[in-house]
Amino acid sequence: MADYLGPEVQMEELNKIGITETLKLKGYRIVLGEPTPFNEDVKKDPALKAKVKALNARIKAKQRLSDSKHACYAELITTHIFYHKAMMYGSNLFTGWIYREFGDKPLATKTATGQVKNPLEKFPPKAEADVEIAKVELRDAYSKDFVEYVQKKVLGVPARK
Repeated sequence: MADYLGPEVQMEELNKIGITETLKLKGYRIVLGEPTPFNEDVKKDPALKAKVKALNARIKAKQRLSDSKHACYAELITTHIFYHKAMMYGSNLFTGWIYREFGDKPLATKTATGQVKNPLEKFPPKAEADVEIAKVELRDAYSKDFVEYVQKKVLGVPARK
């Protein structure tokens, strides 16, 4: 799935639907951070584990992840993307995010965390001929997950003054 929905593909999909418009961040500029490493890599590499631990501490402390002091500043962090197949409920794509707004403050004034899921029928592909259809469905589910997350979790959460 990493090949089908890697960081570049995620940004393509978010740009297609209009990430800044969806988040109601008119005039904001998108700056990409380094992708979060896979859990398997973190477990094997103590330096990477320390880096992720420091990142999580900054998130928990509501601090900005970059050194930016810009007055129009927000962060969107993808926490997880995973495929789940259940016998009774079928296949789903689960996607989780953390959205944080700072404005001109050093600490987050608004935080919205959560995950959403969307059903998958063609993913994973059962035959080579189904690969492209499965990729399109996976990307579409990711886009739908993002829009649903923003509507339910971000826009419904008021900012602190």
